[in-house]
Amino acid sequence: MQNIIKVILVIIGTIIGAGFASGREIYIFFNAYNEKGLYGLILSTVLTGMTIYKVLSLIKENDIKDYNNLLLTINKSKKINKIIKIIINIFLVLSYYIMVAGFSGLLEQEYGIPTIISSIIFTLICYFTLKGNIQRIINANFFLIPILIIIIVIIFFINVNLTEINLFNQNIIQDVKYNWVISSILYSSYNSILLIPILIGLSKNVKDKKSNMMISTICSIVTLLLGVFIYLMLLQSNNNLAIIELPLVYVIKNFGNIYAIIYTYVMIVAIYTSAISAAYGVLENYNNNIKKYNSMLLIMSILAIPIANIGFANLVNILYPIFGFLGFIQIINILIKHRKSKEAKMLNLKK
Repeated sequence: MQNIIKVILVIIGTIIGAGFASGREIYIFFNAYNEKGLYGLILSTVLTGMTIYKVLSLIKENDIKDYNNLLLTINKSKKINKIIKIIINIFLVLSYYIMVAGFSGLLEQEYGIPTIISSIIFTLICYFTLKGNIQRIINANFFLIPILIIIIVIIFFINVNLTEINLFNQNIIQDVKYNWVISSILYSSYNSILLIPILIGLSKNVKDKKSNMMISTICSIVTLLLGVFIYLMLLQSNNNLAIIELPLVYVIKNFGNIYAIIYTYVMIVAIYTSAISAAYGVLENYNNNIKKYNSMLLIMSILAIPIANIGFANLVNILYPIFGFLGFIQIINILIKHRKSKEAKMLNLKK
């Protein structure tokens, strides 16, 4: 049971990154659609839960050991898989850089610390965590994620009066690119790109299909509740949040300085756990070659420092929807492959 809890916490830690905890993702993917954004949150978490279940099942059914095996299971064309792998690795690297930018943006917004200094500090912390193996990532999430969840829940219930919530808060409305259904699918899809490499690494801690269902269900429920809490807290603002780099941090400041200070640490935890998950998704390709693993880690760490200066909000607004389309294609392929695997298994049983 302890292994299942660890897997659940790593998955939640991967999803709840800088974009989620800062309110930036919830704002652009859900709050912009008013009350329909709540439907979008539900749809998105259901899709994410399905993806977690299907991927873990596919890994067990086909004895998948790494991301290359997964791609070959879904698609036999090595050329296509090579292109997909390159694109996904680019996304994972950029997601890591977004986390670095989020950390730097947080410290600059709250404490006036220059981006160059904060990005160096954060990159070094991630570097030494990733010098180990996935067990370090599991241990970090096992300790930090429960604290993060508890703090968000406490801040919400102490400061939000549900009877005063206005789902039509005009300060939330902005120009939207899609309808709420497409937006929620994109959100779930780009999360899947972050999750799948981590799920492969975690799969050895999951023993059976019953565990797969428990993991996917609990992860969906927890992330849905946290998403709804953040969605509703954003409605407490009377200002235009579209121009705020870290909208939820800004809103929580109005609850009182003590909450702002506490939530700063929540943000740091969320950014850290998501950053190491994204970086590991790339480094997982080099698990069998320590020299290449360390070289890639060093290159990623050095490049993170100048890229962090681009700005967190700019990176989230531009890159996440783009890679959401890529993740959607990958999810469809996984669902098709899982269905075919089940059909083949049923045929063998009948024979």
